[in-house]
Amino acid sequence: SNQPLLFYYKALLYVFCLVCNVSVGEDEIEREKMYYDVLIIGGGPSGLSAAIKLAQLVREREEQSEEEEEESSSGLSICVIEKGNEIGSHILSGNVFEPRGLDELLPDWRNDL
Repeated sequence: SNQPLLFYYKALLYVFCLVCNVSVGEDEIEREKMYYDVLIIGGGPSGLSAAIKLAQLVREREEQSEEEEEESSSGLSICVIEKGNEIGSHILSGNVFEPRGLDELLPDWRNDL
């Protein structure tokens, strides 16, 4: 059945319309708008690692700016959206976890448990 795929594409279209301030229907409904610098679709391993790496790069750049006494930016606002009830709800059931990628991305993650 293509029902999950159809739901996913409808959700993507909805998010795209919200982000781009585009209306697909004739009826204009007042909706809350939230603006982000970066929107990552999918809270799986790829989406989360992209968000974490991007935040790390922004932090490194801000630290370099402080050392060079330049004006630093206020950072980026990063949003990760997931179609599941919670982040990772579709990927972490019964799998065998290979931590090598996580070790490279967050070297001290085991100490933070």
